[in-house]
Amino acid sequence: MKGRPIRDGFFMPHRYVLLLLSLMHDGIEAFERREGNGMQERKNVTNDREMVRSGNFAQDLETLRAEGRLEKEIDRVKHAYEERIQGSNSFMDQKAWEAFTIIDLFHPETAEHCVETLHLAREKMESALHGSNQTAGESAVIFSKIFNMDRNALNVFYRACLLHDIGKVNVSYEIITNTASDQDVAKVLYLHINEYGRVLKDRHLAIIANPDKLLEALKRKNTRPNGIVRAVDILSPESATILRRRGIDVDNKTLPDIIREHEEQSQKILEALGMAGESWIAGHHHDYKNELKEIPVEIHGVRVLLAEILHLADVIQAMTGKRGYKKPHTKLGALDILVDQAMHKMVDPNLTALWVRDEMDRVEPLSAEDAALLETESYKNLPPELQHRKKILGFLEKNNKVRIGDRIITIDIPKMVA
Repeated sequence: MKGRPIRDGFFMPHRYVLLLLSLMHDGIEAFERREGNGMQERKNVTNDREMVRSGNFAQDLETLRAEGRLEKEIDRVKHAYEERIQGSNSFMDQKAWEAFTIIDLFHPETAEHCVETLHLAREKMESALHGSNQTAGESAVIFSKIFNMDRNALNVFYRACLLHDIGKVNVSYEIITNTASDQDVAKVLYLHINEYGRVLKDRHLAIIANPDKLLEALKRKNTRPNGIVRAVDILSPESATILRRRGIDVDNKTLPDIIREHEEQSQKILEALGMAGESWIAGHHHDYKNELKEIPVEIHGVRVLLAEILHLADVIQAMTGKRGYKKPHTKLGALDILVDQAMHKMVDPNLTALWVRDEMDRVEPLSAEDAALLETESYKNLPPELQHRKKILGFLEKNNKVRIGDRIITIDIPKMVA
């Protein structure tokens, strides 16, 4: 039988050689088609990302739908996120997937932040909180049970958590992705010191000799330089021109001023999608307009408290999560910020005390040496992490009995040493 030698005297008939070559050829063609399709799809996704950065959510959603790209993008996002988002409970509907897909196309880092914020809030809603003592006959302290929330109400809250930053789509990609650090902006402030001198004096800040000293003085006043410098002095000329065309006042507003508009935009977008409960919670989670302080819980019920819980989850994730332009805070550093907000009545002290106490059981205990230092040294002489801990413990001692609805809950003080 004629054939070709393969190895050590073995032969393969010609027909098998031809079949093998044919299979190899078909495999190579299939691989090339897949690669070509993959390259085209990646190009399509890149084009879709560029398109949804126009600053108009409704327009971008309809354009994706009209071009037949929306369902393909939803499938891509589901493949990447569905297991992490849904968990054991399916709360996402078509509108929610459409909205979250736009967030992912607009800015994947924001989408990731929203998912992690959801995880934090869901854990607090459905798990027993550590360090909260119950009297005989009372159930564990679980927010969802205290609030008497059924599954439908929880689903509304979870969708609000996932979509709370959707308003950023209408703010500006250039603003959201600006990576100027405090040091960078302090240099800009120093270069324009003549323009901003009056603002600094109004904040009781002397005009200081160099940017580093200026930044130190701002920190002592709990002020970030980007809260003083106008956006136009930080952005590139090209970005400033684009934003002016969209009607964004970069010449008079600061970057934080513009970013804060995302809360109101989130409420408008979700309202337009017919998500009334979600829109209210997402539209008040930072309470930039100070409306929650004027709203008795009896009027809007548990939604006020849910907006506060979303705020706590959002702040913790933003402070401890990775950002390209800043180092993440430690867990204690982030909890310190929540405590400071609660002490200044920026967020509900009762909810904050329960949240912070629960988180303290996830913080590594002190060594005996550090515990002794915490007890004997004054606050200003402690290293930063011990300062955070001292402030947090002081807050919990003052707020060891909290009221949630008609229930009084006693908080125990966490042990300093394991």
